[in-house]
Amino acid sequence: MRRAVARGRILPQSLSTDPRMGRVSLKAALLFPLMWINCDDQGRISGDPDEVKYATCPNIDGILKADIPELLKELETQELIKVYATSKTKAIQ
Repeated sequence: MRRAVARGRILPQSLSTDPRMGRVSLKAALLFPLMWINCDDQGRISGDPDEVKYATCPNIDGILKADIPELLKELETQELIKVYATSKTKAIQ
């Protein structure tokens, strides 16, 4: 089943100078824009680590499924993402 993804999502130039990006690991810094471009029209993506890996970086061997929960925690700590639970699943915005 194909999921709704906003096409043509553009990353802001300010992302490169955001001090929060300098406080996360290189893996987290790589994962963040890959998540951003795969979000739906409301800026959401599944919070399931397996789905995050599959949707954002399935061919990047340097980021393992086992790495995803810690990388998400790094991004959440820097307030780059918000992780929350719905009635059915975890989500990220």
